[in-house]
Amino acid sequence: MYLFIMYSVTGDLLQLLSTTDWLENLRNQFKDGKYKKMDYCYFSPKKLKNNKKKYPLIVYVHGLAHGRRKRSQVNDSYFPYMVSKEMQLKFNEWWAHILLPRLPEYMFDVFYTSKLQLLINDYVRKNVDSIDLNQIIIMWSSAGGGMAWRLLIRNPKFYSKALITCANKVPSKKQLKIVSNKPIWLVAAKKDPIIPFFSQKFTWNRLKKLTKVPNFCRFTIFKNKVYCPDWKKAGYPHLLSKVISYDFRMLDWLFSKYDWVNYPLTETVLATNEIIPTNGIINWLQNDN
Repeated sequence: MYLFIMYSVTGDLLQLLSTTDWLENLRNQFKDGKYKKMDYCYFSPKKLKNNKKKYPLIVYVHGLAHGRRKRSQVNDSYFPYMVSKEMQLKFNEWWAHILLPRLPEYMFDVFYTSKLQLLINDYVRKNVDSIDLNQIIIMWSSAGGGMAWRLLIRNPKFYSKALITCANKVPSKKQLKIVSNKPIWLVAAKKDPIIPFFSQKFTWNRLKKLTKVPNFCRFTIFKNKVYCPDWKKAGYPHLLSKVISYDFRMLDWLFSKYDWVNYPLTETVLATNEIIPTNGIINWLQNDN
């Protein structure tokens, strides 16, 4: 049995978390859904039949090789930690629908963007009574980051925010103008051998000039080392796209709403050029802007 250590927001050792039964129980909270020939996993915060509360929707687009079989986008990662009680407490009872479409390798092609959007539309239609249509957030990494850009650019009125890591797409100036009123958080690793850092920096410099919400656009740079779940240095920095999803402590840091800590070897800058602590994603997600 492998054990991982999770720290509370106070920095004290909270407990040892098992990656077997504990994590499997979280994975089981994700149900299966289907739209035409496409399948997906989802978590719904609805618990009471008479609960009229509306929740945000987080759409998570996995990277290449994480959709090879049914439920692999859930079962091959620690991302289900997002539905744990520990994570939910950080939101002060604010939580979200989480939708994880499964994309076979060929579906990362630009021509399948519209098909993926139709799947997302179908999920929203089925849960419209409990989804806050003003808080639909698109996120994630590598090829999934590229797809997140395509979805955001093609449907700018549909999504409220985007959190994109190591994206394999460089949006044009024209495309960035389309989403210039959206809060966008980019994350990149300087020594990423798969997605060149200069391409991420280029996108950020363009976005910085075009955004109409500079205080809500951020760029986080991993300057050198990127760590795996055992805190050993990742084999190569592109693993950043996995580490953010795979590491309890990385998720604990990413979604911290407190300003007590800055993740080591990173730098986060606003579009105003102000350097800020690399934390506070919950507040960023919850902010109306």
